[in-house]
Amino acid sequence: MGSGKHQKRGLPCICIFISAIDSDKLVRQAISLGAEYYMAKPIQGELLLERIHQMLKQETPTKEAAKPKAAERRENPFEELESEISILLSRMGISASIKGYHFIRKAVMMAVENQDVLVGITKGLYPDIAKQYKTTASKVERAIRHAIESVWKKNGPQIYFEIAGYLPTEKPTNGQFIAALSEYFRSKEKGKSKKFS
Repeated sequence: MGSGKHQKRGLPCICIFISAIDSDKLVRQAISLGAEYYMAKPIQGELLLERIHQMLKQETPTKEAAKPKAAERRENPFEELESEISILLSRMGISASIKGYHFIRKAVMMAVENQDVLVGITKGLYPDIAKQYKTTASKVERAIRHAIESVWKKNGPQIYFEIAGYLPTEKPTNGQFIAALSEYFRSKEKGKSKKFS
Protein backbone atom coordinates (compact mmCIF):
# COMPACT_ATOMS: atom_id res chain seq x y z
CA MET A 1 0.00 0.00 0.00
CA GLY A 2 2.78 2.45 0.89
CA SER A 3 4.83 1.69 -2.21
CA GLY A 4 3.25 4.51 -4.26
CA LYS A 5 4.25 7.13 -1.66
CA HIS A 6 7.84 5.89 -1.64
CA GLN A 7 8.02 5.94 -5.43
CA LYS A 8 6.71 9.55 -5.54
CA ARG A 9 9.48 10.57 -3.15
CA GLY A 10 12.07 8.87 -5.36
CA LEU A 11 12.85 6.18 -2.79
CA PRO A 12 13.63 2.68 -4.08
CA CYS A 13 10.60 0.43 -3.83
CA ILE A 14 10.42 -3.29 -4.52
CA CYS A 15 7.15 -5.10 -5.16
CA ILE A 16 7.07 -8.87 -4.66
CA PHE A 17 3.67 -10.37 -5.46
CA ILE A 18 2.69 -13.34 -3.26
CA SER A 19 -0.49 -15.25 -4.00
CA ALA A 20 -2.21 -18.54 -3.26
CA ILE A 21 -3.51 -18.48 -6.84
CA ASP A 22 -1.01 -20.08 -9.16
CA SER A 23 -1.67 -19.22 -12.79
CA ASP A 24 0.44 -17.99 -15.72
CA LYS A 25 -2.14 -15.30 -16.47
CA LEU A 26 -1.83 -13.90 -12.94
CA VAL A 27 1.99 -13.95 -13.11
CA ARG A 28 1.94 -11.95 -16.36
CA GLN A 29 -0.65 -9.53 -14.94
CA ALA A 30 1.36 -9.00 -11.73
CA ILE A 31 4.54 -8.31 -13.72
CA SER A 32 2.72 -5.95 -16.11
CA LEU A 33 1.40 -4.01 -13.08
CA GLY A 34 4.92 -3.50 -11.78
CA ALA A 35 5.71 -6.53 -9.62
CA GLU A 36 9.42 -7.25 -9.59
CA TYR A 37 8.88 -10.91 -8.67
CA TYR A 38 5.99 -13.37 -8.23
CA MET A 39 5.87 -16.12 -5.62
CA ALA A 40 3.19 -18.76 -5.13
CA LYS A 41 2.15 -19.85 -1.63
CA PRO A 42 3.29 -21.72 0.36
CA ILE A 43 6.63 -19.93 0.35
CA GLN A 44 9.84 -20.52 2.26
CA GLY A 45 10.82 -17.58 4.47
CA GLU A 46 14.49 -18.04 3.52
CA LEU A 47 13.66 -17.84 -0.19
CA LEU A 48 11.64 -14.65 0.30
CA LEU A 49 14.57 -13.07 2.18
CA GLU A 50 16.98 -14.23 -0.53
CA ARG A 51 14.80 -12.61 -3.23
CA ILE A 52 14.55 -9.33 -1.25
CA HIS A 53 18.34 -9.22 -0.85
CA GLN A 54 18.82 -9.91 -4.58
CA MET A 55 16.37 -7.15 -5.50
CA LEU A 56 18.00 -4.66 -3.12
CA LYS A 57 21.41 -5.36 -4.65
CA GLN A 58 19.96 -4.59 -8.10
CA GLU A 59 18.43 -1.27 -7.01
CA THR A 60 20.24 1.95 -7.93
CA PRO A 61 20.45 4.91 -5.52
CA THR A 62 19.29 7.63 -7.93
CA LYS A 63 15.75 8.09 -9.16
CA GLU A 64 16.80 8.49 -12.81
CA ALA A 65 18.88 5.32 -12.81
CA ALA A 66 16.30 3.28 -10.88
CA LYS A 67 13.41 3.87 -13.27
CA PRO A 68 14.80 2.25 -16.43
CA LYS A 69 16.24 -0.59 -14.36
CA ALA A 70 12.82 -1.49 -12.91
CA ALA A 71 11.22 -1.34 -16.36
CA GLU A 72 14.08 -3.45 -17.73
CA ARG A 73 13.49 -6.07 -15.02
CA ARG A 74 9.80 -6.36 -15.83
CA GLU A 75 10.54 -6.78 -19.52
CA ASN A 76 13.45 -9.18 -19.00
CA PRO A 77 12.23 -12.55 -20.33
CA PHE A 78 14.87 -14.45 -18.32
CA GLU A 79 13.57 -13.11 -15.00
CA GLU A 80 10.00 -13.89 -16.02
CA LEU A 81 11.09 -17.40 -17.04
CA GLU A 82 12.93 -17.87 -13.73
CA SER A 83 9.77 -16.85 -11.88
CA GLU A 84 7.59 -19.25 -13.90
CA ILE A 85 10.00 -22.15 -13.32
CA SER A 86 10.03 -21.36 -9.58
CA ILE A 87 6.22 -21.49 -9.51
CA LEU A 88 6.12 -24.82 -11.33
CA LEU A 89 8.75 -26.40 -9.07
CA SER A 90 6.85 -25.13 -6.03
CA ARG A 91 3.62 -26.67 -7.38
CA MET A 92 5.42 -29.97 -7.84
CA GLY A 93 6.53 -29.89 -4.22
CA ILE A 94 10.23 -29.20 -4.80
CA SER A 95 11.18 -26.91 -1.94
CA ALA A 96 13.43 -23.91 -2.53
CA SER A 97 15.36 -24.88 0.60
CA ILE A 98 17.04 -27.82 -1.16
CA LYS A 99 20.00 -27.40 -3.52
CA GLY A 100 18.41 -29.49 -6.24
CA TYR A 101 15.72 -26.81 -6.67
CA HIS A 102 18.26 -24.17 -7.72
CA PHE A 103 20.16 -26.61 -9.93
CA ILE A 104 16.99 -27.75 -11.73
CA ARG A 105 15.85 -24.15 -12.26
CA LYS A 106 19.25 -23.20 -13.71
CA ALA A 107 19.33 -26.34 -15.90
CA VAL A 108 15.85 -25.66 -17.30
CA MET A 109 16.74 -22.02 -18.02
CA MET A 110 19.92 -23.11 -19.82
CA ALA A 111 18.01 -25.75 -21.82
CA VAL A 112 15.27 -23.28 -22.81
CA GLU A 113 17.96 -20.91 -24.09
CA ASN A 114 19.89 -23.67 -25.88
CA GLN A 115 18.43 -27.17 -26.16
CA ASP A 116 21.82 -28.56 -27.25
CA VAL A 117 22.95 -28.49 -23.58
CA LEU A 118 20.77 -31.59 -23.06
CA VAL A 119 22.94 -33.61 -25.46
CA GLY A 120 25.96 -33.69 -23.15
CA ILE A 121 24.27 -33.32 -19.79
CA THR A 122 27.01 -35.09 -17.80
CA LYS A 123 29.99 -33.47 -19.52
CA GLY A 124 28.41 -30.08 -20.21
CA LEU A 125 25.34 -29.09 -18.21
CA TYR A 126 26.35 -30.43 -14.77
CA PRO A 127 29.90 -28.95 -14.87
CA ASP A 128 28.54 -25.58 -16.09
CA ILE A 129 26.04 -25.41 -13.22
CA ALA A 130 28.69 -26.65 -10.75
CA LYS A 131 31.00 -23.79 -11.80
CA GLN A 132 28.28 -21.19 -11.16
CA TYR A 133 27.47 -22.61 -7.73
CA LYS A 134 31.10 -23.40 -6.78
CA THR A 135 30.47 -27.13 -6.34
CA THR A 136 31.16 -30.36 -8.26
CA ALA A 137 29.28 -31.87 -11.22
CA SER A 138 28.58 -35.07 -9.25
CA LYS A 139 26.99 -33.04 -6.42
CA VAL A 140 24.79 -31.22 -8.96
CA GLU A 141 23.69 -34.54 -10.50
CA ARG A 142 23.00 -36.07 -7.07
CA ALA A 143 21.05 -33.03 -5.79
CA ILE A 144 18.85 -32.96 -8.91
CA ARG A 145 18.22 -36.71 -8.65
CA HIS A 146 17.33 -36.34 -4.94
CA ALA A 147 14.89 -33.48 -5.71
CA ILE A 148 13.16 -35.54 -8.43
CA GLU A 149 12.95 -38.59 -6.13
CA SER A 150 11.35 -36.54 -3.34
CA VAL A 151 8.83 -34.93 -5.68
CA TRP A 152 7.92 -38.24 -7.29
CA LYS A 153 6.53 -39.40 -3.94
CA LYS A 154 4.28 -36.32 -3.72
CA ASN A 155 2.26 -34.64 -6.48
CA GLY A 156 5.12 -34.59 -9.00
CA PRO A 157 3.67 -37.22 -11.35
CA GLN A 158 0.42 -35.29 -11.75
CA ILE A 159 2.19 -32.00 -12.65
CA TYR A 160 4.68 -33.90 -14.84
CA PHE A 161 1.75 -35.38 -16.74
CA GLU A 162 0.29 -31.88 -17.22
CA ILE A 163 3.48 -30.51 -18.75
CA ALA A 164 4.84 -33.56 -20.60
CA GLY A 165 1.52 -34.97 -21.82
CA TYR A 166 2.35 -38.49 -20.64
CA LEU A 167 3.07 -40.27 -17.39
CA PRO A 168 6.20 -42.45 -17.37
CA THR A 169 5.89 -45.87 -15.74
CA GLU A 170 8.80 -44.98 -13.45
CA LYS A 171 10.49 -41.84 -12.15
CA PRO A 172 12.10 -39.88 -15.02
CA THR A 173 15.86 -39.52 -15.19
CA ASN A 174 17.44 -36.11 -14.56
CA GLY A 175 17.78 -35.61 -18.32
CA GLN A 176 14.16 -36.58 -19.05
CA PHE A 177 12.88 -34.33 -16.27
CA ILE A 178 14.90 -31.28 -17.38
CA ALA A 179 14.03 -31.93 -21.05
CA ALA A 180 10.29 -32.13 -20.30
CA LEU A 181 10.30 -28.89 -18.29
CA SER A 182 12.45 -27.01 -20.81
CA GLU A 183 10.28 -28.15 -23.73
CA TYR A 184 7.18 -27.00 -21.84
CA PHE A 185 8.63 -23.51 -21.26
CA ARG A 186 10.07 -23.32 -24.79
CA SER A 187 6.63 -24.02 -26.29
CA LYS A 188 5.13 -21.38 -23.97
CA GLU A 189 7.73 -18.84 -25.18
CA LYS A 190 6.87 -19.68 -28.81
CA GLY A 191 3.18 -19.16 -28.03
CA LYS A 192 3.91 -15.74 -26.52
CA SER A 193 6.03 -14.61 -29.47
CA LYS A 194 3.30 -15.66 -31.93
CA LYS A 195 0.77 -13.54 -30.02
CA PHE A 196 2.92 -10.42 -30.31
CA SER A 197 4.15 -10.93 -33.89
